[in-house]
Amino acid sequence: MVRPPDPYCKGYSFVGWFIGDVAYDFTQPVTENLTLTARWVKGLNSWSLSPNHGPATGNTTATLTPPAIGDIRFSQFSAGKDFSLALDSLGVLYSWGNNSEGQLGRTPTASEPADRPGRVDVPGGTRFIQVSAGDEFVVAIDISNHLYSWGSNEKGQSGLGLVHSSSPVPNQVVPSTNSSKSFVQVSAGSNYALATCSDGTVYSWGDNSNGQLGRETDELHGDSSVYGHAYPNPIPLPKGVKFTQVTAGGNASLALASDGSVYSWGDNSYGQLGRTPTASEPANQPYKMNTADGLSFTQVSAGYRHTLAVDSDGNAYNWGYGSTSQPSKVALPDGIRTRQVGAGYDYSLATGSDGNIYSWGDNSSGQLGRDTGGETTNQPDKANMPDGITYTQFSAGYRHILAMCSDGYLYDWGDDSSGQLGAGNTSSVPVTTPNKADFPQAFKFISAKLDGTPITDLTKNQNGTLSFRTPAHEKGRVDLTVAWIRNGHQPDAHLPYKYDGSTYTVTFDSAGGTPTSDAQRVMDDDQAFRPDKDPAKDGYLFDGWFLKDSKGDSNIAYDFNQPVTGDITLVAHFSPVSHWNIDKKEGPQTGGQSVKLTPPQGPRGIRFSWIQAGQDFSLALGSDGNLYSWGTNYNYQLGHTPSDKPVVVETPAGVRYTQAAAGQKFALALGSDGYVYTWGSNDCEQLGRNTFTNNRNPPDKVAPPAGIHYTRVYAGDSFALALGSDGNLYAWGDDREGALGQGRSELKSRDPLRVAAPEGITFTQVFTGPFSKHVLALGSDGNLYSWGYNNSFQLGRQRSTTTDLYDPLPYKVKAPTGVTFTHASTGLNFSLALGSDNNLYSWGGNNKDQLGNTALISATPSRVVMPSDVHFTRFVAGSYFALATGSDGNLYSWGYNDCGQLGRTTSGKSDYLPTKVDTPAGITLIQPQAGGNHSSAIGSDGNTYSWGKNDQGMLGRDISGDHDPHPGKIIFPGVGIPKLVQFGDTSGIYPTANNDGTWNVTTPPYTPGPVTVTINWTLNGVTQLPDTSNTYLYTSISVLPRAGGTGIFLPLAVGLLIITATMAARRLRKAESLNQ
Repeated sequence: MVRPPDPYCKGYSFVGWFIGDVAYDFTQPVTENLTLTARWVKGLNSWSLSPNHGPATGNTTATLTPPAIGDIRFSQFSAGKDFSLALDSLGVLYSWGNNSEGQLGRTPTASEPADRPGRVDVPGGTRFIQVSAGDEFVVAIDISNHLYSWGSNEKGQSGLGLVHSSSPVPNQVVPSTNSSKSFVQVSAGSNYALATCSDGTVYSWGDNSNGQLGRETDELHGDSSVYGHAYPNPIPLPKGVKFTQVTAGGNASLALASDGSVYSWGDNSYGQLGRTPTASEPANQPYKMNTADGLSFTQVSAGYRHTLAVDSDGNAYNWGYGSTSQPSKVALPDGIRTRQVGAGYDYSLATGSDGNIYSWGDNSSGQLGRDTGGETTNQPDKANMPDGITYTQFSAGYRHILAMCSDGYLYDWGDDSSGQLGAGNTSSVPVTTPNKADFPQAFKFISAKLDGTPITDLTKNQNGTLSFRTPAHEKGRVDLTVAWIRNGHQPDAHLPYKYDGSTYTVTFDSAGGTPTSDAQRVMDDDQAFRPDKDPAKDGYLFDGWFLKDSKGDSNIAYDFNQPVTGDITLVAHFSPVSHWNIDKKEGPQTGGQSVKLTPPQGPRGIRFSWIQAGQDFSLALGSDGNLYSWGTNYNYQLGHTPSDKPVVVETPAGVRYTQAAAGQKFALALGSDGYVYTWGSNDCEQLGRNTFTNNRNPPDKVAPPAGIHYTRVYAGDSFALALGSDGNLYAWGDDREGALGQGRSELKSRDPLRVAAPEGITFTQVFTGPFSKHVLALGSDGNLYSWGYNNSFQLGRQRSTTTDLYDPLPYKVKAPTGVTFTHASTGLNFSLALGSDNNLYSWGGNNKDQLGNTALISATPSRVVMPSDVHFTRFVAGSYFALATGSDGNLYSWGYNDCGQLGRTTSGKSDYLPTKVDTPAGITLIQPQAGGNHSSAIGSDGNTYSWGKNDQGMLGRDISGDHDPHPGKIIFPGVGIPKLVQFGDTSGIYPTANNDGTWNVTTPPYTPGPVTVTINWTLNGVTQLPDTSNTYLYTSISVLPRAGGTGIFLPLAVGLLIITATMAARRLRKAESLNQ
C-alpha cells in the first residue's frame, strides 16, 4: 500500500498513521480490510518564534517554543549483524550499534552516541518507507521509491559502481540499465542485495561468489578477489513468473512467487535452497523449490545457513543447516498458527496466532529471548514477553532481535556487545529479557544564533519555552538558527526574524470624494491594504488609487501587492460621468426606426496596476479593483467569453480579486475572502476542485486545508501553489515532473498538498511561471531552493543520471561564494536570480540564448552579461527569453525573438546580449512581463504596452499581421457596449455594431408620447449604471407627414381608433400591475 500524503490540522502536528497503538508499516502486505487512523499531538512539529519582528534598537523579549514531541513510534525496522535501524511513524530513519563501516549513516558523538537511536544523516531530509540491514551495509527505499545505500562496499554491495570504498552517508542507487524504476521491496544479505520493482522486475548487486545474484557476473574492476556486480541489474526470471517478495540471506537467495511457490538460487552448502541444483537447473539461477503437491507459501525468510517459510495454512517450515534439504514442518504447540518467521544466524523465530514469539536454535547470545543456559535447542518455545502485551512483528539480526509489541513500542534482546540494543551501553552479557527502546526522547537545546551571532542570555521558562532579548541590529530580515537534538542530531531550525525599519505613512487623498480613508502606518517592506470602500463624488466615477510621484503627478495605478519602502500618497482618480447619445429623438408609434447609439465620449481613467503575460493570454488587475483578461480562450482561461481586448473576469458576488496568476491553460486568483478561485483547463486537476475537463469552468473556490486561508498564489505550467496562513506552501495539479514538491512524483493531485520543505525551513517567496514545470523558492534561512523538472539543469544542479529528469524534493541552489539570492524567475527550461552583489545570474538551457551569456548549458548559476555601469532592478523570464529593467531606467531584453518578443529587431532569431527595448518616445517601461512569445510592461504614463506575437489576440490591441516587435498601447479602457436598450418599458431589437464604434437599434412599437430610453451597458465587461439620459418621442400615426410644405389632416377611421384604444388600455393595465 502506498503511504498517503501527511494530512494537516491547524494547531496540531501529525504523528503518523496507526492501527490502535501500533504505527503502520506500509511495507507489509495487505491481507484484509484495514482502517488507518491519523494520530495528532497539540502544537507545532517545528520550532516557533514569537514575536517574529521588533525594532532595530533591539531589547525585544522573544520566546522560542520547541516542537511538540507527540507519540511518535517506530513503524518498520531491521536488525543487521551488530547494528539496528528503525523508521519512525513519519518516515524518519534512526540507527544504533556498530559503525565500523559507516553503516549507521551518521557520525556518533558524545551527545549522539552510537549505542542509542540517532537520526541518520539523509540529504535533503528524504523520508523512507523501508530499510534493510546487511552485515555492515544498509539499503533503503524512500517515499519516491528510489533506492539508497550506505556502509561497507568491499563487494560492491552499495550498488554505486564502486568497490572497497565505504560510505557513511546515504547515496541514491541507480540501476545502470533503467533509472526510472520504482522499487517497492528491498532485502540486504551479508554482502549483496535484492530489490523488487513495481513492474515485477527483480534487481541484484554486490557479492556473487556463490551465484546469489541470480545472474552471470565477472570480476569487479579486474579484482580477482571480488566476484560480483557493483550496479543493480535485473535477474532473468522464469517465463511467466512474477516475484512478490525476495529475501537475501548469507549467500543464498529466495523469492516468493505470485502463485505461492518458492524459487531459490545461490549457496546450497547446507541445503538452504530447498532443491538439488542440476546442470539444467543450476544453483546460480532462480528455479522452483521442491515441495509437496499443493503446498503454497505466504512468506519466506533466508538466514545465514538455513531458511524458514510459512504456508497458506499457517504452518512453519524450515530447511538447510540443522534440518534437511527439503522443507519440514516446525513443531509449534497445537492450535498455534504461524504469522511470521525470521531466520537469523543458526537460530529461528516465529510469531504465533496467540501473540507470542517462539524461538529455537543457537542461544549463545540470548537471541532466543529465553534462558536455555546458553545451550542450543531444537524445541520451539515461547520467548519472554512484557506483561499485558503481545508481539506483532520482529526482525532477526545476526544474534539480536528487534520486535514490535501491541503497545506500539519497539523491544529488543540478544547480543549487545556493540550497543545494537540501543540501551545506552554495551555488554558482553547476553540479554534474554526484552528491553523497550528509548524513543522518542525529550528534546535537548544546543544553541541559537541570530544572524550568525550566538545568543548567550537564553532563559529556560517553566513551560519549556526559551526566552531571550534581541540585540540591536540594522533593519532587515535575519535568520535565527536553532541547533538541537532529540534521539540524535536534528536538522537546524531556521526562523525568520525581522528588524523593523522605519514605519511609513500611506496617505489617501480622496480628491473630494467620500468617504475619506484614514492614513495607514506600514512597517518597512510590508504592504498597504486597499480601503474597503471606494470614495464617491457626485457627477464622477471612481477610477482607482494612483501613486503620487515627486513631481506631484499621479499617472501610475498603485499595486497594493508591492511592499511599502517610504512615505507615499495615493490619490483617488475620478472621471466625469458622460452619457450615451441617440441620433433620432422621435419616430412613429409603429416602431421600426433605426436609431444610432454613440457611446460616452472621453475614456475612463482606469489603468492597470499589475499585469502578467501568460502562455497565449494575459491577466491584469485594474485600478478599479477588477481583474481583466484577454487572448486565447480555448480552455476558458479568460474566465469570460473570448476577447482580444481586456474584459473583466467573472467574479463571485461580494468578492474582489486581490492577486492573480496565469498558468499555461488556466488561471487562479486570490479573493478578498481569503479563498483561491480557479478557472480554465482542469486536465491535470490544476483547478484544485472536482470539475469536468471540458474547459468550461467558471471561477470557483479551491477548498483549503482545514483552519487556514491562503495569502499568495502562483501558477506553473499545469499546477498551482499557494502560501497558507500557517506558513506552509501548498501545491496541487500536475506532478509528473515532481513540481508539487512531495518527495515523489505522482500523476496529479486535486487536493492541495503541503510541499515537503526541508525541516526547519519555511518558504517566504515562490517563483514559477505559465511555461515552467519547475519551482524556485526563497527559504526562511535565506537560501534559494528548487524542485521539479530538471531536463536542462534549470534546478541549478546536476542530475544523478542522464535519464533522471526531475527532482521532487526542494534542495538548495548553490549560489556563488559570498552571494545570496534575493529574487528569482523561471522560464521554460531556465532560471534567473538576482544576487546580493547586484548581479543577475542564470542557469539551465541556453538553446535560444536565454541565459544572457555564451554558455551552452549550465547547471550552476553564472552571470548574465549586463551593460556597462548598469545593474538590473527588476526582471522576468519568458518561455525562451527574458526582460529586465536597468538602473538607468531602460528596459533590456535577450533570448529568443522569433515573434518580436524582445521588443526590438535582431539580426538572427535570438540574441544573448541584453539590449535596450525600442521604447516609445518619452515613455519609460516599468514592471515588465514576459509570456510565451509576447511581452508587456506598464509605462511611466500609466498605460500598458505590449509587443510580440498576436495570433491569439494576446497583445490586447489591433495590429496588421500576427506579431509586432514594437511596444504599442493596449486598448484600455475600451468603449461602452450596449447590452439592452429599452424604449419606455419595451426592449428594442438587439443592438448591432458599426465599424466606427457606434451601434444601431431598431425601435419597438409604443404608445404615442415621450419615453425614457434606458441603455444597459458594459465597459470592458464591467456592468455600468444604466444610462437614462435620453428621451424619445413616439408620434401618432394619425399625423401624416406634411406634403409640399403644408401637409394635410386625415380623419381617423373607426377601426384605427379601436385598435389604438385597445393598445393603450393594455399598457395601462400592465403599468398598474407593475406598481402594485
